Amino acid sequence: MTSNPYATGLSLMADNRFAEAEPCFAEQLANGPADDDGIRLYYLSLLYQGKHRTVIEHVCGQIDIEQSTRVLHDLMMRSILAGQRNFIDGLHTATSEDDPRTRAITCYWKGCLAHLDNHKLNIDTYFEDARAQAFKCDGLAMDDAARESILAAGNVSLQDFQKIVREGTDTATDIRTIVKPGDDVANEHDFVFFMSADGGYTDTYAEEALGAIARAGANSTTPYACHLHLIGADDAAIERVRDLASRTPGVILTVTSEPDPPTDAAFNRYTYYACNRFIQAAEIIKRHDRDLLIIDIDDFIKDNVGDMTTAARNYDVCFFQNPSPTPQVVCSAAAVYVTNNAQGRSFLDGMSRYIAKRLAEGGRWMLDQAALYCALKVLGRPEGPIGFGDFSQILEASLRDYLTESDKTDAKNNRNAGRFG
Repeated sequence: MTSNPYATGLSLMADNRFAEAEPCFAEQLANGPADDDGIRLYYLSLLYQGKHRTVIEHVCGQIDIEQSTRVLHDLMMRSILAGQRNFIDGLHTATSEDDPRTRAITCYWKGCLAHLDNHKLNIDTYFEDARAQAFKCDGLAMDDAARESILAAGNVSLQDFQKIVREGTDTATDIRTIVKPGDDVANEHDFVFFMSADGGYTDTYAEEALGAIARAGANSTTPYACHLHLIGADDAAIERVRDLASRTPGVILTVTSEPDPPTDAAFNRYTYYACNRFIQAAEIIKRHDRDLLIIDIDDFIKDNVGDMTTAARNYDVCFFQNPSPTPQVVCSAAAVYVTNNAQGRSFLDGMSRYIAKRLAEGGRWMLDQAALYCALKVLGRPEGPIGFGDFSQILEASLRDYLTESDKTDAKNNRNAGRFG
């Protein structure tokens, strides 16, 4: 069309020639990675023409839904949409359940806006509806990432979390001890690292994860302690872990195991693996009677982890938080410090019960982070009893300043694509 479609589109937008600007921005997005500014201008050219459904089609088939929601919210908060502030409401009202793809997107957006406006009751209502509609979209032309984002948001239910905390349910699992330190082994630290994984993840990541813990504790009087919990490991996998323990003297290691989870149709085995550390942590903190630093087995701590643990002791629960229009991304589950007190144990009990319930209902990827968000909103002060801390603000740093992502992440993502595709 033109050598510089972006500049041409900007010029046309300045003259309120939105219909002519639209193909310029569409061409720009088609020719390279979509940035926020490009999407923002494309959406504006559409919305000022009243083409709300075209925006939905773009989200469904082309771009990341997190990015789209961020752009739309920015437009609304800056009043750039002028009289079209309520276009999502209008589109949602005009959409029937016979169009699950559009309905899923509009419910999702309304849930995100409720989260940003802190309208807690509406968060539950819209995300539940979005989740139900997204489940109907198998075989429809909806981008897989968009569908998974909607299903992940459907894991958020503040009312469910509140009810579970109030009533309580039994989430006990048959745990077997595989490796434990000798009675004469001293631990000068007041916390224990805790991570869990299935046999495959343990084989891939455990040696490097334990090596990082050993290096971080090398300058202490005694090594750091770590509890590794295995899910569904066979005898051969257990022997490999025993061998690994014998080769890792720089860590005071405890290893436990449990059988594989049930495999009924509503149960997502791989989501269980991903969330297991939060299901079992309520029991693990009782066994050690110390604080827990709950980490992903494929995120390796750096030597400065002591700065994290020192800062966290001023709170009941501490983790990295992110400003995001989507609740399941607000709370990072990669490193969660839980103080061994009544509030910390109450938090872990609530997490365990909530995750178990949502798993039984078909919970999806990012359930652990959705549960963290629910805990933060339901149990956090001033309305709730628990003091939550945000490592991002306390340390003025990001997660990657304290944990290193495995260089095997691509292999992990390929594996997960097979699980959730």
